[in-house]
Amino acid sequence: MWNPVETQFYVKQNPVGIIAIGDFQEAHTIRTFAEELNLAVRFYRIGTPGDFLKVISRESELPPCIIICGHGDENGIVFGDYMEGIDTSMLKDESMPPESIKKHANLTDRIVVNTCCVGGTDAMASAFLKSNPRCYIGSLDYQNAASTTIFVTLFLDQLLRKNKPVQEAWYQAASYDDETRHLAFYDSDGCQKIE
Repeated sequence: MWNPVETQFYVKQNPVGIIAIGDFQEAHTIRTFAEELNLAVRFYRIGTPGDFLKVISRESELPPCIIICGHGDENGIVFGDYMEGIDTSMLKDESMPPESIKKHANLTDRIVVNTCCVGGTDAMASAFLKSNPRCYIGSLDYQNAASTTIFVTLFLDQLLRKNKPVQEAWYQAASYDDETRHLAFYDSDGCQKIE
């Protein structure tokens, strides 16, 4: 497990990983808030679909909490169009479907938060849960970036700064407003959502 020197400081900095796919604005905003919460951030700038699969397959190099930032649609995580020579064989209509993620994810005991729209479908959650993370959190619908950023900031504050249990941290963050309620919590016991 990733264990940066910051976790050994007098004022401990808990580690978090941010995977930025495509438009980095949301990821940079979340990074700024995470650093304000005194967290040690590992930032992954994803250039190709293959880069993403490399990151999610390297369990031993990843922080215990991973935030995936990007766009999503009914096919999966949106990557877009690439020039000739870039391997896009794992994409379906320019998006990475759950089937591709299921083949590569190695996220044992990680907390995975996917901010992509409709990233909380049963199929996407199942793809990530196949790799045995502690939990998976994803949006059941399309939501705005501001509410997603608020959710992630509140979640990280509760989980890593206030040391709340992961399910309690999710509940506090998801209860914030109607938009944050779109973010469902999945673990081995199934799906939980706030009505």
